[in-house]
Amino acid sequence: MMVDIPDQDERIRAEEAYLRLHRTEPDYTKPLLQVPEEVKGRILALLELLYGEQQAQATYPELERLMRVYWAHKTR
Repeated sequence: MMVDIPDQDERIRAEEAYLRLHRTEPDYTKPLLQVPEEVKGRILALLELLYGEQQAQATYPELERLMRVYWAHKTR
């Protein structure tokens, strides 16, 4: 399958404001993301549905770590 590469004028450009929604470097000085217990419970329920209880419990800490890293890069 061949795909035509769009001309420079046809390319979609991201709005400058959108590009500022995320930092290039994390800001670990702002308050750490705190996942409310209710939200954690909903996430775990979905993980359990997909992977089973044991795997969900093992996976959740890494998922929360990734959410905190994302939060550190987020500007708003």
